Amino acid sequence: MTTIQPGDLWVAEITFTDKSGSKKRPVLVLWLDRLDVVAASVTSAAPRTPTDVTLDEWQIIGPILL
Repeated sequence: MTTIQPGDLWVAEITFTDKSGSKKRPVLVLWLDRLDVVAASVTSAAPRTPTDVTLDEWQIIGPILL
């Protein structure tokens, strides 16, 4: 069994805000405690809020395969 750790990149099924569907998207695991997980979505969209973080050198890592 694989153990999820903070700092891991995973793929999660993200439900659209309007509940019309969902999509598999990469997420960065920030914190977990038993069944609760806090994760940040990883996207190519430009930052939209003050808490969004730009990944400047993501090309070094390469693509995330979904």
